[in-house]
Amino acid sequence: MNEHRLLLGGYVTAPRAARQDWQDAEILPEQLITVSECLTGGDHGPEFLAWHTGRVGDGPLLAVGFHPDDVIEFIAEVTADFAGANGGELPDGERPECLELLASGTPMPAEARLRGFEVIGVEYALSSLHSWLCHGYEGDVAEALDIRPNDCGLHDTHQQAIAVLDWIEALPADRAPEPVYWTVAAVADLAS
Repeated sequence: MNEHRLLLGGYVTAPRAARQDWQDAEILPEQLITVSECLTGGDHGPEFLAWHTGRVGDGPLLAVGFHPDDVIEFIAEVTADFAGANGGELPDGERPECLELLASGTPMPAEARLRGFEVIGVEYALSSLHSWLCHGYEGDVAEALDIRPNDCGLHDTHQQAIAVLDWIEALPADRAPEPVYWTVAAVADLAS
């Protein structure tokens, strides 16, 4: 399951998202697997957080993971948000509880079925997650990079998702997505 020993961030309960009319039907499947609350229309984690650190919730359960190369920066970004909300630092240098799985190097669950990699935008203090698909970039990416999402609406490899992330981050301001922290997450199905 684990491409390059993916590390677990957390769990989301997320129904499949229906492809929207404004999304490219020639590139995206009718049903998408995504961690974006914008596309699924519901909260995926506990109050004020985008994910759970335990397997809870009703509905399809997804594990959200990260390539080891992306973990340090992700933890630093989210921790800085939490510190900012607490006047610049956390008590005794503590890490937010929502990052404990990643910080401890917890591997993705062995039974998780990796569906692919998603370019995600992380709202302040991990309060919500966005997807690159929220912006209708799939046609431009297919043309510019010759990269198309798989039958789940995700990228097959971390390298493909990183190439898409780099493309998005190079966009001029008038075409750029919301100004949040953008990164790549692995998305895997878990048996409910």
